[in-house]
Amino acid sequence: MKGEEEDEAGRPPNVTGSITFTPSAPSSSSSLNQQSAKKKERKTMAFSSSQQISIAVSACTLVLAILFDQIGKRRRRNRLKNDQKKKVKDCGAFVEIVDIPCPPPPEKHVVRKLANLKFVLKDIFEVSGRKDENDSSCGFGSPKWKEFMKEKRENSNSNGNNAGVHRVKNAAIMDMLLKNGASLVGITHMDELAYSIDGQNEHYGTPINPAADKRLPGGSSSGSAVAVASRLRDCDFGIGTDSAGSVRVPAAYCGVYGFRPSHGMVSTKGCQDFAKTFDTVGWFAKGSKTLKDVGDVLLKPADDEKYGIKEPKQFAILTDLMKLADPQGSAAVASALKAFGYDDRYVGKVSKLDLGERLKMLCPSLRTDTSGKTGLELIRDKMHATLGFEIHEALKEFLAFLEKQDGSDQATAIATATISNKTTTTTTTSGLGKFTAQRIENAKKITEQDYENLMKVRGEIREVMDQIMDNGTVLIFPTVPGVAPMREGRSEEEVQAWRMKTFQFLAIASFCGLPQVAIPLRYPDAEGPHSVSLLGGFQTDKMLLECAFRYSAQMQEHFPNYVITEMMKSNPAPKVPGEEEKVNGNKAFAEGKYEDAISWYDKALEKKKLPAYYANRALVYLKMGKMEEVEKDCTEALEMDGKYVKAYLRRAKARMILGSFLEAAMDYEEALRLEPTNREARSEMANMQKHLESGAMDASMPKDDLEIARSFI
Repeated sequence: MKGEEEDEAGRPPNVTGSITFTPSAPSSSSSLNQQSAKKKERKTMAFSSSQQISIAVSACTLVLAILFDQIGKRRRRNRLKNDQKKKVKDCGAFVEIVDIPCPPPPEKHVVRKLANLKFVLKDIFEVSGRKDENDSSCGFGSPKWKEFMKEKRENSNSNGNNAGVHRVKNAAIMDMLLKNGASLVGITHMDELAYSIDGQNEHYGTPINPAADKRLPGGSSSGSAVAVASRLRDCDFGIGTDSAGSVRVPAAYCGVYGFRPSHGMVSTKGCQDFAKTFDTVGWFAKGSKTLKDVGDVLLKPADDEKYGIKEPKQFAILTDLMKLADPQGSAAVASALKAFGYDDRYVGKVSKLDLGERLKMLCPSLRTDTSGKTGLELIRDKMHATLGFEIHEALKEFLAFLEKQDGSDQATAIATATISNKTTTTTTTSGLGKFTAQRIENAKKITEQDYENLMKVRGEIREVMDQIMDNGTVLIFPTVPGVAPMREGRSEEEVQAWRMKTFQFLAIASFCGLPQVAIPLRYPDAEGPHSVSLLGGFQTDKMLLECAFRYSAQMQEHFPNYVITEMMKSNPAPKVPGEEEKVNGNKAFAEGKYEDAISWYDKALEKKKLPAYYANRALVYLKMGKMEEVEKDCTEALEMDGKYVKAYLRRAKARMILGSFLEAAMDYEEALRLEPTNREARSEMANMQKHLESGAMDASMPKDDLEIARSFI
């Protein structure tokens, strides 16, 4: 049987069943040629198939390469995202995470002021046991500083002389804090060489301001302020330093309490020198009580009774700073006065003071100035020059190290023609950030004779300030001109203008070595927190901390609804939605027209849901006997502002009438925690205690709640 014909690929046709192949007889010549052609065709087709496979393999390889590359890129992107998330999570605050617990108390029943509190420490203090202890005692915000300290240690060891670089020990304040029950949980970032108030570091980046993430955190104690503001690692307070504003500015920008003590009132042993007659150790806290407790531990006793003032005797509003501040600054100052029991009539214990002009008039060195600058501008410039000279002196050895490394003049990256803002740039490889280098270049232009003259002027200013503050006067003013500046999008001219403006608010305390406390005030409609400052006489530190502790809750309560009308005529406060309706509601309530008052507050809440509107409506409901509505409105107010004392008090009254005695007791307790001197809360707690002791509540209160309430009160 003749063999079956093959298909196009040289394969027999696909058939089913049994097939028998019979060998054919020898073929003829034509048949042989035909077979040879077919073999050649099959060979060609086989070669073509091999090529196709090769091409396919190459294509697959290319596709796989592209695929793996994309996978790699995706993984890298994810890692970057995770790193960014991690940075956002810790806000870029930490140089190093540490866990240094407090030692056990020497005796079982010893009460330690800071027991169970956690703190962070600016990277300017010596801390034993750090990872990089062999290289440097502190980072000082500069990678070059670490190299400098490492070289110092190596040279000291090679010479067999350990006098120059001692073994790292804890800074004095750290030992004091640990001894009093606090635990260190982190070392925080700072501005390079502490030479800035912005919070930016060209080597390590800018920490994220938790109160306004698109705005600067302030410096140079930026990391400590950020850690406290966001409670990173559950820290309760943070330690920084303040020479020219490095605690006060980040406290204001991040919305936390900040305290700069009188010069010399807190030990600086173990802290890197910066400017010897300006340097102070300051601190941040979320709460006013913690701020005060840290002060009780760190502050030295005042020299004599003259400095141990317990209460402010006179208040002065700094009108020149009020003109420089934004509208909310006026409201912040007014809220502080209202909390102390005074208003804008400027009678009795409240006065107005143009401090710059007063100093310019009474200080001979300022009186003869013909530059046309205001008194505060002159003081700012004198402070900058004095500060610059001392900084340059403190950094001489470090700058010589940079010069040796770099071969440049003092290793500065920016050459500045004068101490003014006009600069010409040069290119070097000093390793210093641009702005730090610029400031150092300006500072080195101050001669020793200039410094002597500046110290004379400083003495005159201090003498006048002593006279102003001698009667227990406390100065009240906004801590900074307004909310923190934006991180991005500002020109160098705008940056410099803001800095020069801000330093007018900072210069007096810095130049005269006076204590200042910055108190945070949150305004719901603002783009960031506000801050008001109390500045006292020399060594009145504990009085200022006590004022912050006793009155800051009331300041927040009055802010921003109470304004200084005289100050605001030329600088009006922003209109708060619903404010007009609230005022009408207050008027109706005072006239006993409760239904009308409710109607007005309803209208106010339609325009803007603010805690004060809910709390005011709750008061009307309380007078009308609608306790469920009182409880509901107060709860709404407290969800917006957890420190609203009046809301706690009104809700507690309603809960008492509703029979929720345990909840009422908890509200009164919280009110007392926020405002320890509140008479209403203390009186009601005493009444509840009497009722509990007499058994009057036994029948109306569950047994378990009754037992809890008795132990609670």
